[in-house]
Amino acid sequence: MNEKAVLTKSKRQRNYEMIGEALKWLCDRYPRCFNMENRQPIKIGLGEEIAMGWPREARKAMRAALQIYTTDPSYLANCVVGKPRIDLDGNQVGIVEPNQALFAAALLTIRLTGQRPWKSHLAETMKG
Repeated sequence: MNEKAVLTKSKRQRNYEMIGEALKWLCDRYPRCFNMENRQPIKIGLGEEIAMGWPREARKAMRAALQIYTTDPSYLANCVVGKPRIDLDGNQVGIVEPNQALFAAALLTIRLTGQRPWKSHLAETMKG
């Protein structure tokens, strides 16, 4: 393995570690909002609220941790129309809107099956 590949792997590993630490920090600091066993829809824009004033590298890790949290199948399955969205203290601050639930359902399909539902629709449209 060449030196560049070793450095890249090392940097990638550090990034994964930082993301894991950020996710653990979220769960420890805000247990009413971030619960790995019971993922509930969170407030839109919560990431910006949390990362305000953080160093650049920490913000990147936090955004990645939030992406991992919010694209998990258990989180996506809970994003149904009318389900409450929660803030950092676990208080209801809104609900999942129909377009958000539709997006979550499509993303859940992709995560679970690897299928891209819009591709078959586009293929049918192109035939016409």
